[in-house]
Amino acid sequence: MKIKDAILPLLTSDTPTRTVDASLSVMEALPLLLDTAERRLAVTQDGDIVGIVTESSMLDALGRFIAARDDSSVLTIECPPDQYSASAIA
Repeated sequence: MKIKDAILPLLTSDTPTRTVDASLSVMEALPLLLDTAERRLAVTQDGDIVGIVTESSMLDALGRFIAARDDSSVLTIECPPDQYSASAIA
């Protein structure tokens, strides 16, 4: 996943001072983002600013990268009927 997948439009003239190229991976950009006091990075492509990355946009991008999982698990236990005990299983 590239950092360009996490960009937000630049809505103000307050451009972050640190820039990264849009081809940079999210994992490479994350330490740079966390190392800035602004907690924002300007994303450039061919020398032009195409947007910004913030902590929240980075989290959103990483969340899309991780596959969804069920919120529960199933555990199956087998034992002979004469050894069945709910308290032993618990």
